[in-house]
Amino acid sequence: MHLVLIPIGSAGDVHPYVGIGCELARRGHRVTVLTNEHFRTLVERAGLEFVASSSEEEYRQAVKDPRLWDPMRGFEFVARHSFLPLIGVVYQYLRERHVPGETLVVGASFAWGARIAQEKLRIPLVTLHLQPAMFPSLEETPRYTGAAWVSRLPRLLKRACLHLIDRVTDGIVAQEINAFRASVGLAPVRRILREWTHSPLSTIGLFPEWFARPGLTGRRVSGLPDFRSTTWTTCSPCRRTSTYFSRPVRLPSSSRRARR
Repeated sequence: MHLVLIPIGSAGDVHPYVGIGCELARRGHRVTVLTNEHFRTLVERAGLEFVASSSEEEYRQAVKDPRLWDPMRGFEFVARHSFLPLIGVVYQYLRERHVPGETLVVGASFAWGARIAQEKLRIPLVTLHLQPAMFPSLEETPRYTGAAWVSRLPRLLKRACLHLIDRVTDGIVAQEINAFRASVGLAPVRRILREWTHSPLSTIGLFPEWFARPGLTGRRVSGLPDFRSTTWTTCSPCRRTSTYFSRPVRLPSSSRRARR
């Protein structure tokens, strides 16, 4: 089986995929990592195939831009400058390289080109989320940066807040996503982050149960196969750990539990 791993983001997003790729390669699979040129050495040192999705210069410009670190407007910046421009790149790569019955794609939360390829080209895709915040829940609502109070609201108001978040995030990304979908003959979508971004085939939360319990979102959430975690560079056995976004966030209770 040829597995194409598509992490999108900075080091905290890429390293877990390299660890997973090492284990998959150990089990005899061919593994290709499609990500920014900045991570070529990391991927190739791990013995995995590497394909660049964007340039080193684009990566450096993005991480140096102060808009990336704005807790309220950072998502809009990274979506417009990093996530959306990769839709065509990822889609084209998968269209040209996938072999029916032999290719499986594992895509990050924002690998939207892979989601479109799944719908249009019937390429099997597993969505792999690194953060529980990608699973909106009325039962155990994530404590979003700058809006932790939302988790304490009654269910009815939580639902209203989720709809508001849909409107805001769709306002940032839906137009460009739907323009590309139209170019390949697909209908428009909405509620991008809350619904569409998750693969209907399988969605995995890459975090331990003590960090965020599965099964509370109404969506099929599964854990990874029961293999020991690996270090991201040498693939030797180690204890499991957890990472957050590279952007500044306030997660004191989770941080204390992670340290324990």
